[in-house]
Amino acid sequence: MNLHRFSFALLITLSSLSAAQSTGPQTLNGSGLSQTLDCGGTAVSISGSSNALTLTGTCTRVVLSGSANRLTLTGRVLRLDVEGSSNKVGAQTVGRIRVEGAGNAVSWHRAIRGPRPAISMTGSSNSVSKR
Repeated sequence: MNLHRFSFALLITLSSLSAAQSTGPQTLNGSGLSQTLDCGGTAVSISGSSNALTLTGTCTRVVLSGSANRLTLTGRVLRLDVEGSSNKVGAQTVGRIRVEGAGNAVSWHRAIRGPRPAISMTGSSNSVSKR
């Protein structure tokens, strides 16, 4: 009977650790990467250049920094920050968009609340548009 209780306690502990690990922020650094990643309800930070990435699921926050990145967001993003130059982002559903730098282009399809997301832009030749 004690072995059964120990096994059950170990299973609960491992399940708790697995759940805790999946809720932390995710970081992706590199150049020339091409991959798809599930946000899993967390924040994602991406830095580098010439990456072609797709994020699925719900993202609490996405920070993209670098240059010449292509990012597709197929799920729901509460906050999107784009920093750097010549980045291209397409978002399905987004709450807030902040763009800094030069030559960045963000398109969005649906706002989380209201007719459009909250938008903040600084820099030159940046654009945010509804698609």
